[in-house]
Amino acid sequence: MAEAARERWLTRRVRWIVALLVLVGAAAAAAWWWWRREPAPPPASAAVERADVTQMVRAAGVLRPRVRVDVGALVSGEIEQVAVALGDRVRRGQMLLSIEAKAAVSDVRMAEAELARQLAANARTRVELRAERVELRRQRALRDAGAA
Repeated sequence: MAEAARERWLTRRVRWIVALLVLVGAAAAAAWWWWRREPAPPPASAAVERADVTQMVRAAGVLRPRVRVDVGALVSGEIEQVAVALGDRVRRGQMLLSIEAKAAVSDVRMAEAELARQLAANARTRVELRAERVELRRQRALRDAGAA
């Protein structure tokens, strides 16, 4: 039985030695691989000189202005002339564009025609009112005379 115990002890010892040798071999292989790598290339560089930098950037996102301004017109129509260019600074009250006047002139003429129609209708109503008052006086006179 002592021999069986000795064999088990030797077998365990051999297993530990083999495991230790495998670990040392793996560490040596990792160290060899680590140190044989090529060094990283140096960063790109150039001589300093004064020049324009042009670069195209394509990106998706939302642009938010520092100040938001609502621009509107009191009238609508076709744009006749644009008085500012893209990116120009503008001041409050500055003319930005002019709108074709044909539509506005047409609207004024239509409004004038409607006013004339309303004035004519008002005059006709006044004439009808006078005629009805005359008829009312006549009816009252007939009633007071006992004719009706």
